[in-house]
Amino acid sequence: MSEERYQPDEENLFLDPEEVADFEDFDSNESKLTDDSKEYSSIEIQPAKSQVICIASGKGGTGKTMVAANLAVLLAKQGLKVLLIDADFGLANSHLILGLEPEHDVSSVFTGEKTVSEIIIEGPGGLKLVPGGSGFSELAMLGDEKFLQLIKGLHELEDKADIILVDLPAGINPQVMCLLNAAHELIIVTTPEVTSLVDAYALIKSLTKMSENIAPQIIINRSKDKARAIVAFQKLLSVTQKHLTGKVFPKFLGWVPQNWYVINSVASRKPLVNRHPQCFATACLELIASKTLKRHVKWVDQQTETFVYPSYFAKLEHVVYGR
Repeated sequence: MSEERYQPDEENLFLDPEEVADFEDFDSNESKLTDDSKEYSSIEIQPAKSQVICIASGKGGTGKTMVAANLAVLLAKQGLKVLLIDADFGLANSHLILGLEPEHDVSSVFTGEKTVSEIIIEGPGGLKLVPGGSGFSELAMLGDEKFLQLIKGLHELEDKADIILVDLPAGINPQVMCLLNAAHELIIVTTPEVTSLVDAYALIKSLTKMSENIAPQIIINRSKDKARAIVAFQKLLSVTQKHLTGKVFPKFLGWVPQNWYVINSVASRKPLVNRHPQCFATACLELIASKTLKRHVKWVDQQTETFVYPSYFAKLEHVVYGR
């Protein structure tokens, strides 16, 4: 099957200009994000050395890990030092998407056989992966002490990465919500299906019980076309504006189609952006990566000037676990 290079521009992936009012840009809510982070300055948590972006979904089957893995590859290709953490302990599969075969995973850390730094493997583009365990039910229900052990190990790696992507398990269990609440930025991957949108809303609603003024970046995956993706986002936006007024400010980060190229890349255990670099789905992911990179640059500028963002891992230790 031949590939044809697509070049979707940012304007074409959004609504028409007269309809863009509902899709607030980053700058319009920059102060909200900054003020939200300042509340932690009074408890003397050390400043962040790298930006942490959590990638979540309300339910399984949204293609979240495919998006996270390919986003990590694209950001690494831009010269960033990228660390991808597969936090779906017990059912991890980021390594499969990346075509990697780790000898060890987080289960080796908990047994004391390895440290976190020793289980890291290098992936496409030079990204680094912390493999989650697979097939170990006990990893999906970690106690606080085991979880804190992992967080401390990851904390030691913070200054070795520019940006850290955390691929979270689907759902709203307590550990997922703790990880989300500490993030510098949140990306939610959903699909146009009603059940997926409902679960995405449930995730957002649960997060507002822990913090307010959140601005999740929304990716509509597995959409037949741009129009359906925009309609799906509008539905999610409408519900949050109606029921969570003043607490949530969703942003449309982009969309990705479901087509043969995506399916083939997963089956081939190769990142889509490497196996089919000229396909339309790759172009969509490249646009998402470009926008994420721009936001990262703004984040770095703010952090350099004001040290306003606390360390993700220190925040987890200090605020969530009281250490």
